[in-house]
Amino acid sequence: MMMTPMRRSIAADRKDRVCHGASEERDGVPVLAVAAPSSPSSNADGTQLHPFLRQRIAPVGALACIFGLLILNEVATFLIAGTSSTNKVLEKALKLSPVQTQVVHRHGDRTPITPLEDELFWSTLLPSDDLLHAIGSFTNIMRQRDAKPHPAGGGAVYGRLTSDGLRQMQLVGIKLKSDVERLFSHGGGLKRLENVDPSTWLRVASTDFSRTIQSVQAVLMGLLDSGKDVIDIDARHTPKMIPDPQPRLYVGQSELERKLTSSRSFAVREKSMKPLAIRMTNALFASGVLGEAALKVSFGVGEDETATESPKDLGLANGKPERILPWNQLAEILKCLERRDRLPKGITSQDLEDVAEHNAWRWFSLLSNERLASMAIKSLAKKMIANGVEAVNGSGFSTTPPLFHIFSGHDATLIALMCFFRIERPAVWPEYGSYLKMELLRDDVGILHKLRRSRYYVLFSLNGEPLRSKFGKHGSLRSSRYFVPWLDLVHGLEVIERGLPPLYAA
Repeated sequence: MMMTPMRRSIAADRKDRVCHGASEERDGVPVLAVAAPSSPSSNADGTQLHPFLRQRIAPVGALACIFGLLILNEVATFLIAGTSSTNKVLEKALKLSPVQTQVVHRHGDRTPITPLEDELFWSTLLPSDDLLHAIGSFTNIMRQRDAKPHPAGGGAVYGRLTSDGLRQMQLVGIKLKSDVERLFSHGGGLKRLENVDPSTWLRVASTDFSRTIQSVQAVLMGLLDSGKDVIDIDARHTPKMIPDPQPRLYVGQSELERKLTSSRSFAVREKSMKPLAIRMTNALFASGVLGEAALKVSFGVGEDETATESPKDLGLANGKPERILPWNQLAEILKCLERRDRLPKGITSQDLEDVAEHNAWRWFSLLSNERLASMAIKSLAKKMIANGVEAVNGSGFSTTPPLFHIFSGHDATLIALMCFFRIERPAVWPEYGSYLKMELLRDDVGILHKLRRSRYYVLFSLNGEPLRSKFGKHGSLRSSRYFVPWLDLVHGLEVIERGLPPLYAA
């Protein structure tokens, strides 16, 4: 989906990419160090690995040998980084008993969704067919028959996961392994991760986009110790995992989007930013980066044709119609070009920041409307809460309910969930490979409340950074807190569902 960080410097954005696993840049492209399969204790350049990684990436089976594990000295730093205040939250969480972890991650680095003119260049960034076949051979994709492709799904070259993106997502899997080991260490009938059939503790779902499916395949490669087990990936519920399905799910959903974008405050800001959109669109067309195919793509809450009931906006310049790309497209095109040092002359770092900031503002302005956020992503949020109910009650299972759930989606998926659960906004827009985690915890000894032992709580975090939430039975009247009482989530969902309009007929 869209790709727009909030206001920040380009230098800071490059620094953030390093934190996500880029060890260096070559020609503006972040390159990840990959160890040779025959030398798992050193980097490709011969430098020694951090001891933490030597333990984690001991030989892990045929799948890892095919791909080559992601190996970075920066990984250990990434895993333990945090502010003093959030570290206190994490320390408190470690004293609670983990019951279940659910992870919703964004896909890894990709080519632009919007078709550009230099298709040959972008095709060179894609992983080989042999590699994709190798990682795909260890998964079984469950698809919905006759599902209509989403406009942002991409094609043979565009909207595809890059080789860097595959390595990036494997790193996410390596980082998540500690969560699984902690769940195992607290019982539930499963004591050790090694030699345990993943189907007994793991569930995986994804949107039916090639980049999200390949991303979660790479995550599984980093998470699991071998490729001997075939993992099911449920890709049958794409419309329920994105906030902008086409058509929308609920009666009145697209009408509400149009109402919000037509409000006076929204229209005033849009008008003030329109000259920038015109200038960026003209610069991209004039430079030869864009062709007419770019005008055939439409996606995003409040911007696609489902929400606007109109084709691309046509402004007037000197009395003549002028093409104006939607903010979603401008943001994702400019970001992809910037990452590869391919921006047309005349487009500045400030232009990128202004486009990114405005696009982020649009998404949060729209999805901050609780009714729209509920219609946009309630189905996925409900599924996550239902998973938690199974873990708390253990009903319907002859054995322990799944300990770990992975949902592979998009930045829009993460933002919609954060708005639905009324989680505080992160300082940075979710970059490629970002993951929102919902941990179900049990307070056995009264850590959070001395008189309420054996109570369940949920802790949300983004890339390991704990976030506060106002979600609950009383909605916004609740104060923000890190540890959300479990029953507040259950009751809060019940309140939301009672106020929703009917779904469109299938």
